[in-house]
Amino acid sequence: QRIAAASKQWLDAMDIMAITGYNPDEAAELWKRMKANSGGQAPPEFNTHPSNDTRIANLTKLAPEAKAEAKKFGVTSFRE
Repeated sequence: QRIAAASKQWLDAMDIMAITGYNPDEAAELWKRMKANSGGQAPPEFNTHPSNDTRIANLTKLAPEAKAEAKKFGVTSFRE
């Protein structure tokens, strides 16, 4: 089952990412790097958004669904 409507935009973005051949697993990796480079705190402009850990968990959960969506369009491998 897809994550709640609040995460629909993230899933849509990850679907597009996967359909165009980009690896949706990299979305969570990006946030891991941002967390590491910010000392574990989200940048001030993201204070009203989910924590880094919540965002990473959500993106990790969404990646397989985005890959499944991409498969519907014949995309089975991704750029690294």
